[in-house]
Amino acid sequence: MTVAQRKSSSKSVVPVSDAEIIDYSFREITSEKLPELATKYEARSKLKPKSDEKVAAKAVKINNNLLGDLNGLYDAFAAIIHQPENITWIDLSFNNVQKIPPCFADFLNLKMLYLHGNDIQDCKHLNILSKFEDLISFTIHGNPVEALVPGYKWYILAHAPGLKSLNFTGLSKGDRKEAEMLRKQLNRQRQSTDEDDDA
Repeated sequence: MTVAQRKSSSKSVVPVSDAEIIDYSFREITSEKLPELATKYEARSKLKPKSDEKVAAKAVKINNNLLGDLNGLYDAFAAIIHQPENITWIDLSFNNVQKIPPCFADFLNLKMLYLHGNDIQDCKHLNILSKFEDLISFTIHGNPVEALVPGYKWYILAHAPGLKSLNFTGLSKGDRKEAEMLRKQLNRQRQSTDEDDDA
């Protein structure tokens, strides 16, 4: 599927005005080109960085591109956005992302993260969600993990218990109960591993 053929659903459950959104969607940006985000690519939004001035964006739409490795994303945003740690919404839907790197935790105030339509296959690549205490909306539908791991929804909720919406859908009491049981199981496994390491 080409970038042009993909469609993105970019609903926001957190109030963000158009004046706070910077949009780099549909620009065929690759991971290797992230360092050139500030100089080579023009934002589609009204909010645009100037050569000598960063913008105060709270949301970044960089969906429908060709990104695979996200290790350079924070630095790319830091070149155009004043205090990128204050970004609350990142739309990375319809890229080629396989995992969320540890450096993603630098987005301290993230409340919404859209990753639907990517290539994430293993739940362990989602463990970093536990770092985002304010995360309330997350999407991952259209990734291989959806079919490969039947209980992926509970795994996500076990790591991000504050979620209010997953894949644009609310979470039931049953979902939270299953996630809580899984969270306790995962904690026991970690404790057992730690004890084995200390032995």
